[in-house]
Amino acid sequence: MRYLNVLVVVCLISFLLPGCGKKKSTKSSPEDANSLTVFEPLKVGNWWKYEKVLWEEGGYSEVDTYAVAIVSEDTVLGGKVAFRLVEDEGSDTEWLVIVDDELRMYEDFPDETSDYYIFLKLPLKVGNRWRHYSGQIGGQTLWAEIVSTTATVDVPAGTFENCVQVYTAPYYNAWFTKGVGPVEWSNCNIDSTYGADEKLLEYYVE
Repeated sequence: MRYLNVLVVVCLISFLLPGCGKKKSTKSSPEDANSLTVFEPLKVGNWWKYEKVLWEEGGYSEVDTYAVAIVSEDTVLGGKVAFRLVEDEGSDTEWLVIVDDELRMYEDFPDETSDYYIFLKLPLKVGNRWRHYSGQIGGQTLWAEIVSTTATVDVPAGTFENCVQVYTAPYYNAWFTKGVGPVEWSNCNIDSTYGADEKLLEYYVE
């Protein structure tokens, strides 16, 4: 999961577990959109694998895959639980934390002085808008908005219906599915000269 100036993705361990990797159709009900953990399952051992297409202005592109897994948890911010994500069993680490009505992603160990991204914010309803990043990027304040709760996404891992779609200008979209998490991401740097498009290949969620 990579963030290119605007934002990059979440999540996995690249080995297969029984029953994973099969194409499936998943429907979630919009009225179930009342819990952040429904759309971002947070449990040690969960993992996701993505195909990532890196692109640059002028037509260059490169295809890669990566996996992220939740490998541990810790107590932060006065009693909140932070879930540590590791990419490809390497040193790249991020933390996901639910604080009140926000699902936050920290690129460093969460504390009161750390900047963070907000992936999702309650209520999960069309039109809900929030500050996407607690600081600024390129001197700009980025705003995220839920633009759909009924989006259908077709990725290698399957067809997922009633996804929550979050949009941040100029070119960041994320689609979250009930019981799975993020199934597709599109993002770029602030001047749109390079970016990445990512789709879910496989996953394991308890």
